[in-house]
Amino acid sequence: MYNKLNIIKEKLAVDLLNKFGPAIKDDVFSLIESLAGKDSYVDNNLIINLQNILPLSMKDAQFFINLARELSCASAFAPVLLLEKIPTLHFYGVHHGVCQLLTNIKNYGARAVALFLGSDLLKTEDLIDVLEQADISYYEMLLSIVNRRHDELEIACSFVMRNAAKIEKAIARNDINAYLDICLNLKNTYGARLVEQYIQNTHEFSRYIPLEKHLSAINDWAEQSVHAAEFIIKYPQLGLPQLVDFKNDATNNKLFKIEILKKENYLDALQNAFLFNDGDFSTLLLAWPTASAQLKKNVLFQLEKDSYKNYILTCPEIENERNKVSEVTNSNWLKSWMFCGEIVDLLFIRKCIGRLLQVKDKFSLEAKSIVKKHAELFNRSQPEYSSERILGMIDVLLTYCKDPIIKNELCLMAEFIVGQQDGFKNLLSQTTLVIKTWERDPWVDYGKSDELYSCTSFGDYNAANAPGFLADLNINHLDIWSAGSLIGRIHLCLIKDLADNTLLLLDCVDGSERMITSKKKFEFIMSAILAYAHWLGIKQVKINYDVDYNMTPKKFIAHIAKSRLLTEKLDFFYRFLDVSTTRKLLPFPCQTFLESFVKNNGAFIRGPIIHLDQLRNYD
Repeated sequence: MYNKLNIIKEKLAVDLLNKFGPAIKDDVFSLIESLAGKDSYVDNNLIINLQNILPLSMKDAQFFINLARELSCASAFAPVLLLEKIPTLHFYGVHHGVCQLLTNIKNYGARAVALFLGSDLLKTEDLIDVLEQADISYYEMLLSIVNRRHDELEIACSFVMRNAAKIEKAIARNDINAYLDICLNLKNTYGARLVEQYIQNTHEFSRYIPLEKHLSAINDWAEQSVHAAEFIIKYPQLGLPQLVDFKNDATNNKLFKIEILKKENYLDALQNAFLFNDGDFSTLLLAWPTASAQLKKNVLFQLEKDSYKNYILTCPEIENERNKVSEVTNSNWLKSWMFCGEIVDLLFIRKCIGRLLQVKDKFSLEAKSIVKKHAELFNRSQPEYSSERILGMIDVLLTYCKDPIIKNELCLMAEFIVGQQDGFKNLLSQTTLVIKTWERDPWVDYGKSDELYSCTSFGDYNAANAPGFLADLNINHLDIWSAGSLIGRIHLCLIKDLADNTLLLLDCVDGSERMITSKKKFEFIMSAILAYAHWLGIKQVKINYDVDYNMTPKKFIAHIAKSRLLTEKLDFFYRFLDVSTTRKLLPFPCQTFLESFVKNNGAFIRGPIIHLDQLRNYD
């Protein structure tokens, strides 16, 4: 590929110079240089797609190159995707309107541009698919109106034009503005997620409710539950025709939810709309009607366990595998772990207690008096701090505490010690990133999957793999929390090299780009990964440099390459357990997908190795 690209690049330079002169040729190569090394997809496709410039007039060639350079500020992928579409845009005669929209939406973020353009290489529909399915005169009219109203619609412009072929089936030309008014109202009232659902499903939704009643109907449902409204919008044929009223008289427990999923009785769910207040369950339910039968059986098998993690810890069929993993991870692989700049453990809680004691006027006794009166608990000459001792200290402080905020913090510390860690995690995440092992809880994991922008998430085209992650003992995840919300996930895997040494593989990092907006946040995440490896007793961390899609993992890799003096290597590795435990823990076993291994047991993995024994600190 490299030699072929070099030949094309040399030929491109000559042809651009001969046809358009030095100015356009220099602009093209300025674009190539600015994007070089940004991503393998960009490197492999930019020069090939630039060939599409050559058949154009000088005016159009300059227009597209200027726009490509403009879009490169929003996303390295955008110019490649734009240049890929040139022949189709010219064929349908919509290049000026489409380029105007790209200029209008580029400031709404890389996602807005990527959503609109899409890629011909992906399994999802892209702009070419939309144009091939649409009535072009309708498309042009819709595009013109969206361009005029882009400052109101913002990212919803991308949603509308991505679904133009579907919209034309339901919305008459003279109703386009009224339809966009509804989209605007929904976006401003309920946010991007609901309006995206509405736009994607307008063609189905309109079969049951006339356009003039769309907004009032959605508002009525959203008053009960926004998540329930999303479900009805997506599946009007399942809930809308029979829907009479919302009720709140059912017991909100796991058995009731499982029964709804088993029987696929969506009317029961809609008539008990309070169930949708559980965001995780509502996300699972939203994907359920289109899931395959095998996937549903795997998920239900996991949901029906009182605790799927305990099932893994006690299942006799995988005792040998558990023992092998425990031997190389200090028996910590399936234990909970939390990091907030340092490991959150009993010593950390003791330091927090000391900090709270220094706050004046928050306790009915002076700190010194409390310590003296309960010396057997607070005596620093006894450095061992057991759970019982720390809990005793907390109980004492609660009896003297006058401040409700400090009382709440003390109670959350006590809950953390007895294994209920979410409250303290959420509290800490208000002021810092918190990185915590996932709990292998299907109720949470399937609900959170849509927050992580991962192609193996439940509800996406590769969803059949989703149950395997919970069941595969080779795999572990560290979740990244901020302000009580899950914003990222660090995908880890136990691997071994050809000499049978165990390493921890950092396969990729998924999630919001918010978590790596600064070098400080990136270093925080890296220090957590190394601290976790140290806690496991693993001395080497292999970092995978090859990821196909999504900007966050690619940007994380770029941070590593820039900030650490590490040697990139290509080495062969195996998954630690040759036979996946999914074969014993699922009714329909599936091999888990990793960016590095794909679905193979062994693979050459490109990237550096960090040797912990060469570093000074791990936390």
